[in-house]
Amino acid sequence: KMSQTEVMVRSLPLLQNPVLPAKCRTKLTTSVNIVYHAFLYQDHFLVIMKTHMMWLNDTGLLQYGAQLHTQLVTDNLTSTAQAAAIIAAYFPSAAITVTRSNNYEYAGINQVWQLGQKSLEGVVLYFHAKGVTHGPRAPQRLFDVVVRDWQRVLGLFQC
Repeated sequence: KMSQTEVMVRSLPLLQNPVLPAKCRTKLTTSVNIVYHAFLYQDHFLVIMKTHMMWLNDTGLLQYGAQLHTQLVTDNLTSTAQAAAIIAAYFPSAAITVTRSNNYEYAGINQVWQLGQKSLEGVVLYFHAKGVTHGPRAPQRLFDVVVRDWQRVLGLFQC
């Protein structure tokens, strides 16, 4: 059974994106690393995180070979276990790192930097729980523009 938040989020209309020419749309031919940062300080953030994992799964991006790296900030062991279970249910091979002290987005941004140091090739997508859920209609729309139509977004880098 979906929570009221999940029902509300799923019912938001999709944002219409401008269509790129076919030559600019791309299949995943470059490496893509996704860094997801979540500060789990209240139980409702688990619902938000589950919604984000559901949205990310629905894009098919990880089925094309993208790698998911999650950065969880929490000092609550119960939240840690619940969050890890949610992530593993959608993405069993996701890397999960837990930070106990709140250094804001440092852990996530540092992960982006580390991935960038490994290779100059590829793309890193960074998003975080609060940043894609701010505002009554913003969550789905922001996700749709940045993540859902990933072939269009990658195409912008190729045209």
